[in-house]
Amino acid sequence: MTFDGDEKKHRLGRGPACELPIADPELRISTTHLVVDCIDGYWFVQDISRNGSWLLSADSAHEMQMPYCQRAMLPQSGSLSLGRPASLDPAQQFSVRFRIEPA
Repeated sequence: MTFDGDEKKHRLGRGPACELPIADPELRISTTHLVVDCIDGYWFVQDISRNGSWLLSADSAHEMQMPYCQRAMLPQSGSLSLGRPASLDPAQQFSVRFRIEPA
């Protein structure tokens, strides 16, 4: 997924209203799991799920669990794991790689 400064919200989750719907047979991903939005040129992610989300920056080996309902600034690139840490998703079928393009 590429974020390019379009200043709009992107919803990720199982629901059909999400801009990026992700199927999850175990239902660990919420209908609307994450919200990614751009505020004043900076990209933020907010976990609004029951089972959590994890952020891994492309320049770090440390995966961070997102705080519930708090915005966190996204690094330039990395991945977001929904409903389970990336270590429990070796095939990365519940992870989304992202890159922020300059406006």
